[in-house]
Amino acid sequence: MSSHTNELLPWRWSENRQAWTAPNMRVELQVPLGLRSQTRLLRALEYVAGLTRETRFVNVAVQTLGYLSSRLVLGQCSIGVLDMGLSKRLFSNEKYPTTEFMPIMVTTTNLLYVVAHEWGHGSDFRGSLRAATQHGQCPCRLALPVDCTDYRESYAEAFAEWYLSKGRTTNIAARWYAVRNQWRMVW
Repeated sequence: MSSHTNELLPWRWSENRQAWTAPNMRVELQVPLGLRSQTRLLRALEYVAGLTRETRFVNVAVQTLGYLSSRLVLGQCSIGVLDMGLSKRLFSNEKYPTTEFMPIMVTTTNLLYVVAHEWGHGSDFRGSLRAATQHGQCPCRLALPVDCTDYRESYAEAFAEWYLSKGRTTNIAARWYAVRNQWRMVW
């Protein structure tokens, strides 16, 4: 299941369910999405799955997501469960202002970054709670683009930075989370 070694998953399309399925993964299209965008999404999921060596079932829905507290929502995922929703807006050519996000955003597409970020939420069994209890030690105030009082978002940002940089990030918050949560280097 590791796309960084060019192994592609055997995806199958279900017309009546408007969904792609592969071993341990299901991607439901709740809004129309072009074939090129669908391919980009499947490859992003394969890539992140390969980096993390995840074996749990991953359920993804591409849908229309709106705003929450005046912030645009591009993805959502339950903590500790790989059941995520991704906004159709991720498939536009719009780019985030990279100075407000993690360093890896400079070289990563919005789609891949949000998939990794939401994957971080789904992989968070106790990482953000551990961060909350060790918060006095966390360097996140200096190194994360989100309010550090939201430990779940801090964790997901650090997770995306760590895995997408393949552990080569110089971001001190991502490195701090990686050590404390024993994130593996599998590449």
